[in-house]
Amino acid sequence: MNFYFLIILVAITRIFTNLFVKFWAMNQRPLFFALALIASLATIICFALAVKKSSLSLTTPLAAISVTIGSVLIGVFYFQEKLTAPQIFGVALAITAIFFLTFPFQILQK
Repeated sequence: MNFYFLIILVAITRIFTNLFVKFWAMNQRPLFFALALIASLATIICFALAVKKSSLSLTTPLAAISVTIGSVLIGVFYFQEKLTAPQIFGVALAITAIFFLTFPFQILQK
């Protein structure tokens, strides 16, 4: 499997983990807690496969930033949560970080 596909799977499974935990916190149904555990296990498996394809120093930040952006989008659009200006700036910085981590520049190597 492609490294970036695995990163997307890590993000999706982790976002589902976050969603199931939020649903569980809202109504304490054991089903949501069980689904969160299953999604968390899927996240670990996908993350391990991604680390196998690339370095830990690239995989971890890409996965974390992808999960953060996805979770923020779900919080804002599904749960109607509001972001402050500094939080919006932080999300913009995260997107910039993904760009720099994914497309390293060769500026200093001359």
